[in-house]
Amino acid sequence: MKQIYPLTLGALLALPSLTASAQSSDHRPCGSDEAFRRAVTNDPGILQRQGDLERFTEEYTTTHRNDRADEDPVYVIPLVFHILYNDADIPSAGATAYGSGLNANISDEQIYDAVSILNRDYRKLNPDTLDIVFGFDTIAADVKLEFRLATINPYGNCTNGIDRIKTTETFVGDDGSKLNYWFRFRYMNIWVVADMDDGVAGYAYYPSAVGSGFMTLADGVIIRHDYIGSIGTSSIGHSRALTHEIGHTLNLQHPWGSTNDPGVECGDDGVMDTPITKGWNFCPAPMNSDVCEPGVYENYQNYMDYSYCSVMFTNGQKDRMRATLNNTTASRSNLWQPENLALAGVDGVTDMMCTPDPDLYAEDRYVCQGAPVTFHDNTHKATATNWLWEFPDGSPSTATDQNPTVSFNSPGWKSVTLTAGNTQGAATRTVHKAIFVGAPYPESYGTFNEPFDAEPDDDSWFVDNLDENQTAWTWTNAAGHGATGCMKLNTSEHQSLLDFIDTGDNDLDVLVSPLLDLSNVSGIQLSFWYAYSVQSTQADDLGETLRIYTSTDCGKTWVLRTTMDAFDLITAGIAQGGFTPASSEWAQKTLNLPSSTASDDLRFKFVYISSNASGDLYLDDIQISGVVGISDQTNEASLTLAPNPSSGEVTISWELAASSGVDLSVLDTQGRSVWTRSFPVSDQGSFTLGQDRGHLAPGVYLVRLDHKSGSRTERLVIR
Repeated sequence: MKQIYPLTLGALLALPSLTASAQSSDHRPCGSDEAFRRAVTNDPGILQRQGDLERFTEEYTTTHRNDRADEDPVYVIPLVFHILYNDADIPSAGATAYGSGLNANISDEQIYDAVSILNRDYRKLNPDTLDIVFGFDTIAADVKLEFRLATINPYGNCTNGIDRIKTTETFVGDDGSKLNYWFRFRYMNIWVVADMDDGVAGYAYYPSAVGSGFMTLADGVIIRHDYIGSIGTSSIGHSRALTHEIGHTLNLQHPWGSTNDPGVECGDDGVMDTPITKGWNFCPAPMNSDVCEPGVYENYQNYMDYSYCSVMFTNGQKDRMRATLNNTTASRSNLWQPENLALAGVDGVTDMMCTPDPDLYAEDRYVCQGAPVTFHDNTHKATATNWLWEFPDGSPSTATDQNPTVSFNSPGWKSVTLTAGNTQGAATRTVHKAIFVGAPYPESYGTFNEPFDAEPDDDSWFVDNLDENQTAWTWTNAAGHGATGCMKLNTSEHQSLLDFIDTGDNDLDVLVSPLLDLSNVSGIQLSFWYAYSVQSTQADDLGETLRIYTSTDCGKTWVLRTTMDAFDLITAGIAQGGFTPASSEWAQKTLNLPSSTASDDLRFKFVYISSNASGDLYLDDIQISGVVGISDQTNEASLTLAPNPSSGEVTISWELAASSGVDLSVLDTQGRSVWTRSFPVSDQGSFTLGQDRGHLAPGVYLVRLDHKSGSRTERLVIR
């Protein structure tokens, strides 16, 4: 029978108002009930396991209900935080914020703060227990759980219990985002992400839902970064969310039960001393909290409610959680065993200290040459106390700050080296392609055509494999629209161990154009040909999209121009595995661009976001067309280089709109002239660079044609 807590009006009037501490949330606080219902739909056997656990819990709580609190041992629980982040500036399908992938890479200090709050709340050491409403103050529980970050990982190596993972899954926040799972019989897993599926702040499964099978890999808490701790990206108002979600992993329901949302109807959580309640989305005045039973006031201050003035667990909830920790369902009973604490390095004896494992990222993925950019220390395994940065071609070229600011003197991909150390030692890591620096000059003037009849060099059309996995844009000569040669994205090959529990793949791959000068072009249109197949006949499986963006600041910021979904993309039907498109399986997309893209530093990019049913995608014959302005038409000149790339002679040919003298120059990637020659007045001409090309070492160059009415530039590759 439920215990009830009638309060006198005088007692209520004597209590301080708690409504000031209530805070609204930008997100629905918890998605655990929805996740549980989905799991039951996929595996009705969960209900049997839940029933078995409930019977065990009832027997355990009956036996321990009259135990003295000081006889309960403190159970220590090893924790691992998996921090999912990405430096992409394009969120995937589930994201609600643009470019938020780095926000999730919270500091070690924010994680330590979150663990401190857990230990405060689960040991009833929080000062705001003084605010507990009369009648509930006598049943507020010290649950006697202590949480410690692991110092030994599953392979027996040292760790600080913080696992940082660069992945676009940080934008998704579903079961498929639960990467690098550590054995749940040894650790409680917590995944921290930038955004969450369905717009919730976090969720966790009851032990019965993850008792066996592939759902084992989904066991733990997944939660937004701004609901971890009270500092950094979070706040005091969000700081109890992790306390709430861990309650679910220990088989606590919401106080109104698990069948509806708060405020819908009165319900029961199966705990003797929590009154029947509808649940609360705000912190009510105490005298207004007897909604379900007049005179019976509800425990809206409970950590498992949504009131945002939560300060307590009850004794009944304590018994329920400790019952779960003494049951084998989902391996909960092994977590606190002395042997396991030693293996996880949290027993105070086997604890290990690590040498830092350096890592880094740039605050901006793409920048202009000469623009300042901040690099961030992203060290793993241990907190670093000293740093040495090396920036070839950078200004400065070295730095000892934790997060230095640097600029680069030439365009292209840049490698950066970081040595990080502490009292245990130091280590060094070099990150290749740490940042892409845009050239200060365009690679094409006026209208533009890319037939992909030869493989583009990496500094022209460059690809960005954001998850650094097996799927990426590559050039292929096995297909093409009209002529051989095109770009291919092999998304049919993507596989993940989490495909069995994932609701969508959400792998991101990027293809970025050269820098274009469209400043004298109006009525701009982008067109391209594409071919695509999928691997499923079920419409619900098709969640992929192709997004097209433009940038006029070297790629620092991007504007979305259009999105094509799976049904827009499919040209070749269903093909299991990879496919090569026939000539009839290509389609054209044409997009009108606004006048704001008539810039002298335009880039555009294609961003593909996959589903579990994705096939291969091909792109070819990308064109920018429009009306060339009058002033530009008088400057019109053609410039061709053949062969290009070249390992020997290169013939440079030009044709002008009007006769003019011509200066030819070859520039290196820093814009410095390495060869030049002048030619007499004519409207056309040619010259063969052979022995005369002098000291042109293998590499990428620009050939520039200057005449009385303007100039023209083309890229040259010397092999």
